[in-house]
Amino acid sequence: MTVYGGFPGNHLENDVFTQTLIFVEGDRGSAELDRHYWLRVTIESGTHSNRYAPTHRPWMKPDYIASHASIARCNAHLLRALRGEGTAETTGEDNLKTMRLTFAAYASASTGKVMQLSSEETAELVG
Repeated sequence: MTVYGGFPGNHLENDVFTQTLIFVEGDRGSAELDRHYWLRVTIESGTHSNRYAPTHRPWMKPDYIASHASIARCNAHLLRALRGEGTAETTGEDNLKTMRLTFAAYASASTGKVMQLSSEETAELVG
């Protein structure tokens, strides 16, 4: 599998800060998250495209709509959890899993080696 990412700060012909662009290619096709929130999945039978634009609110700055929209939903889930009306979409435990993966990625990048996670760590991360 090959993954290419286009992130703010990279040299892009048409910078779309704060959107994250990504292209993933696998054995049976590819997936691309492109400018203006278009998701394209291409397989042998063709390309399927859908646009998943974030919901705009009057208080959101246009350049930051992707970030603001995700934070608004995250905060709504947190508030619901604090009120005892459900669980938060992401928890402190989820964040610790992300940190484990992040530090393993940093270690891999700095050493040039694949970082092996134990089967328990892997099960916990995907569980």
